[in-house]
Amino acid sequence: MVSCNDLLSLNIFKDIKLVAGKNGIYKNISWPYICQTLDFSQWVNGGELMFLTGMGMNLSNHKLINLIYECSKKDISGLVILTSSEYIDCISDEVIEVADKENLPLFDMPWNIKLIDVNKEIANYIMESNLNKNKENELLRELLLSYKLDKEKIKNLINYSKFSLDTSAYVASFNLIDKCEEKHISTEYIMNMIKAMIDKNNIRSIIDYYDNCIICIVALDSNSDFNRSKDLLKLVYEKISGYINVSLSIGNIRDNLVEVRDSYYESIKAFKLYRCNNWDLDIIDYNSQGFYKILFEVKDFKKLRIYCDEILGRILDYDKNKSADLLGTLRCYLINNCNLIKTSSELFIHRNTLIYRLNKIRTILDSNLEDPIFKNELMNALMIYNYLKYIENE
Repeated sequence: MVSCNDLLSLNIFKDIKLVAGKNGIYKNISWPYICQTLDFSQWVNGGELMFLTGMGMNLSNHKLINLIYECSKKDISGLVILTSSEYIDCISDEVIEVADKENLPLFDMPWNIKLIDVNKEIANYIMESNLNKNKENELLRELLLSYKLDKEKIKNLINYSKFSLDTSAYVASFNLIDKCEEKHISTEYIMNMIKAMIDKNNIRSIIDYYDNCIICIVALDSNSDFNRSKDLLKLVYEKISGYINVSLSIGNIRDNLVEVRDSYYESIKAFKLYRCNNWDLDIIDYNSQGFYKILFEVKDFKKLRIYCDEILGRILDYDKNKSADLLGTLRCYLINNCNLIKTSSELFIHRNTLIYRLNKIRTILDSNLEDPIFKNELMNALMIYNYLKYIENE
């Protein structure tokens, strides 16, 4: 998986300049293609990096603009124009403007650079990168998704990565809430964007896509790297959320790769908990989940249901029979530390209406809501109720 952005790091590209289409720079490149006719559509499959010499084409500015529109229509990943005084003297502002509009990466390549050398290096780079990427993806799936870990297989696959078995690591999941197709952007484009930002900051990672989620195994050289890499991932989230609706969930550190699937499960469980309770899905850090981290380890759900029913059962029955939402009022009141003004404002109701509802809750529960011990039990029961909703959706 090689993008136009990756090519900029190649030595042979040091004198080849990107002049337009920066917003399409993370498109995948399938293979280099040398265009020898304006009627190139029948010879491409999409995803090619197209080289244009202009030899024998009598190219005018108008023809170049039409060619860029055709490149966009045929899903060409990038266009490299060889400039010389004999064929294409320069790339005009009008051509650059159209390439920007179409998000087509447009490169200016001096004629004196040997085209055969450029194509050879790109082709070798694509083959080597794809081989390593396939092995890395296989490693990620073995570590996180396999039914049973095959340690010998992991040892063999790890040679194709920047990791070792004793690497400390964690998993971050970019959960795609929208379908990429609906936003006219590919999953690969988002993945390339994430990879480029992580690589630029010299952080080792393996990235793959599974079950509508872009999964990143992030390696750590020290504990201080954890906070640094999390801060970076939040910046990555801010960038890609401008393209697609996404949620970032982060698991805890594990001391070695064999244990890193636990971090993956943490990131996924935290996201699903938030999603089923309609909470803010922006950035979810498992390490900040407090009491829920304990609940995630509980296997006896029957005892949780009994406790929840003892504390909240009468409120839940009242809401069900009266089509009310006293539970929602109670939750908001407790979260706002029993502050009437903040609670009524958040619920968009009058203060007197809130007082009436709270008195009704006190009567149903036959308890003082402001009592510290009972208030703590209510908060625990509410969190258990939220957790059980997540369990029932699994």
